Amino acid sequence: MVKLRMHKGVDEVNHGGTRYVVSNVDQTIDVPPEVAHVLLRTSAGAVLAEPEPPEENMTLVRARHITNSCTGISWRNRQFAPDEHGYFRIPVIAVADLAPHGIVMVPDHEVYRDETYDPQSL
Repeated sequence: MVKLRMHKGVDEVNHGGTRYVVSNVDQTIDVPPEVAHVLLRTSAGAVLAEPEPPEENMTLVRARHITNSCTGISWRNRQFAPDEHGYFRIPVIAVADLAPHGIVMVPDHEVYRDETYDPQSL
């Protein structure tokens, strides 16, 4: 889960039919990485509530370039190479920064339709 801070006056956020209640104590909300990605890059007013975790503790998500022709991603002086299927594993907090460059998050259930591929291997 990713902890976000919402602006004052927001009491809930809805995404994909799921309701997330904002704490009226500290205006924070815990959401899954795929929801955090959307809230951080839209006008929802969400910001990361906690300092960025050390790299080894960052939540990683699958992502790809919209053209599927990207050979590498660079974010905050880090390089990410695609796997053999063209997917990247990047920190969830990088998705909002990379979206204007054509990088999109890929939910786990949409990654591979090949029954012989084991998504747990990523």
